Amino acid sequence: MSKGQPHFDAGVWLLLGFLSLLWGGSFLFVGIAIKEIPPPVLVMARVLIAAAVLIPVHFAVIGRLPGDRRSWVNFAVLGVINNAVPFTLITTGQTMLASGLASVINATTPLFGVALMAAAGQEPLEARKMAGIVVALPAS
Repeated sequence: MSKGQPHFDAGVWLLLGFLSLLWGGSFLFVGIAIKEIPPPVLVMARVLIAAAVLIPVHFAVIGRLPGDRRSWVNFAVLGVINNAVPFTLITTGQTMLASGLASVINATTPLFGVALMAAAGQEPLEARKMAGIVVALPAS
């Protein structure tokens, strides 16, 4: 392994496995809940539960929440773009697709991100990135 490459020990692999269980599990639970709960209500419940967990963590680790209007406008815009819209679209999609297929489609996000950044000229498409895309697409 070269100097610039990070080394993943057993603890990192365990955390990665735990993260994949959490991430993949959300698709399973949404697939179950979507049979009874409309997508917007389900998304709002997920976001409220996350806020109930993360706001106390913020207080414990960082301290007070920002008090200025500009920060809250930025939070609102980011919340809509990064949470409300994608979660609602994915949850709505799960009314028509199996949870497993929805999670696989969602997992292609980094692949398309790399390709779009290269197409926009923002990041060069190096050989290792291209190899990662080629290896990951058939797995998807």
